[in-house]
Amino acid sequence: MNYLSILSNHLKKNRDRSKSFHVLKAAMSGAALVATADGIACARESRRTKELIKSLDALALYDPGLGLRIYMDTVNALNKNQKKGTASALEAVLDVKDEPENAAMVVMMCQAVSEADGHIDGAEKASIDRITKELGISGDDVRRFAHENDARPTSIEGVESLRFQSCGG
Repeated sequence: MNYLSILSNHLKKNRDRSKSFHVLKAAMSGAALVATADGIACARESRRTKELIKSLDALALYDPGLGLRIYMDTVNALNKNQKKGTASALEAVLDVKDEPENAAMVVMMCQAVSEADGHIDGAEKASIDRITKELGISGDDVRRFAHENDARPTSIEGVESLRFQSCGG
């Protein structure tokens, strides 16, 4: 491969990153909202978030360290001022509202993060329900996205049992 090809590939990758940075921020913000819903973002939720950054195509363009910094900054903002932190995180999540595949991926990521500590408590479920409702998607949308993208079972465990407010369940 010649230097011109290397440079061209590098520029294309950077352009792709800049076009989809809002997706990374939405996913990290959603994960932080769910992780802090029960009052504490545990290390297992942070590890799960990092694993998902590496494994989800929409996020794999990014260094997991960058994604984790966005996640931790959002967790810290939520811990510092719950009301302002929540408003800011939801604003970031809503940046993918008009992108059904990315919105479904954010919900799936929230689901996977909520399961990292072994169970989904009521506060985490309520947070996922709120995110799903705000994004205007249904459980069926999430399952369809998972099926079409051959999502690993560990990233959507429990989606069937979720009660999504936006689908009237």
